[in-house]
Amino acid sequence: MSEETEPLLGPANAAKAEDPGATPNRGLPDPTKNLGKKRGAESSGKTAGGDAMVTKGSSSVKAHMDGRDAKFANMSKGEVWSRLGLLVGLPTLTYMFTLDVVLRQFVYSPMSVYAYVFFISAAVVFAMRNQNWRQEYQHRTMHFVAFAALLGLIVGFFLYYHHMVYFYRYRDLQRHTNVAGSQAAEPFADGGMLMFTEDTKVDSSRAIGYLSIQAKATLCLAPIVDSSSTPSDPVSFFAVGKNCCGWRGNFECGDVGNAAARGGMLLLDPNTLSDSPALEWIMADPTMSDGFEDAIALEKASYGTIVADKPRFVRWTLDPVDYMNGYWWASFWYSFMSSLLFFVTLTVYVYKHQGAPPLPPAEKGLASP
Repeated sequence: MSEETEPLLGPANAAKAEDPGATPNRGLPDPTKNLGKKRGAESSGKTAGGDAMVTKGSSSVKAHMDGRDAKFANMSKGEVWSRLGLLVGLPTLTYMFTLDVVLRQFVYSPMSVYAYVFFISAAVVFAMRNQNWRQEYQHRTMHFVAFAALLGLIVGFFLYYHHMVYFYRYRDLQRHTNVAGSQAAEPFADGGMLMFTEDTKVDSSRAIGYLSIQAKATLCLAPIVDSSSTPSDPVSFFAVGKNCCGWRGNFECGDVGNAAARGGMLLLDPNTLSDSPALEWIMADPTMSDGFEDAIALEKASYGTIVADKPRFVRWTLDPVDYMNGYWWASFWYSFMSSLLFFVTLTVYVYKHQGAPPLPPAEKGLASP
């Protein structure tokens, strides 16, 4: 029996570990059971020499297991907790660092993420083949580290494409001020945030709600106009939202109810969010883009609104910078909560399923009957 099957943290019950005749309960068949017994000597005609070999082997295995159990029963509490720290701490740090690498580096240096993946893979392989890392708990730590890195990549890319990519793009795109609602949208193609003039407002009287079956939501849309706009002028900007309006003439999306609100966050196209055409599908939402196009058609049919050739959709907000920072905070809290969940889950798994720390010597006497 090799060290490959040793418990990671020691026996789960110190009182049982003290009894040299007790069989450790690891959920596996006892390899010493029935070894050394004569197995059907009468019917099979086995010789006494064969039984002696089995008996000798049984004694050797039992002596090895008893010595191993004594080793873990006498393991100090500090050593047990140091093992627990390695088994849980290193994978948790790996998970957190992987999230950080993806969320901070991928937008500007994708190669650094690929280099990190190569480094983690090489480190795990090296540790598994290192002669100084031959114990079961050390190998299991490397398994946990590899899993933590893989899970961190999956969660990290999910958070990046759902939150951080918007933060980076809004931060890097141009910010335009003193924009009139009656202006054409083309001059602001390089923009992400707009600050409209004081006389610009959302015309809620011409708002419509479009029930999108694909998006499974009510898509809301209302023209953005200023004091110089006339019914015959084409509308280039539309305030939009989801599940925040009535069917006609009611619009409560974003900060429309705040009279001081003049900011707008332009909805970004997938080709604006990603430099790689191969990744645009991750951020593309056909149900939303097609749904707002249908809402525009309904707007024309309902109110006779003249729409510009290339209208832009805007989220109406009081503070565009605060709205942008909301993506960063969402990513931060999801990262924090997922790291905490990973730590707690791994701690419970290691503690409950791999053996509990033994009681200190003073408490062992009290635990014995």
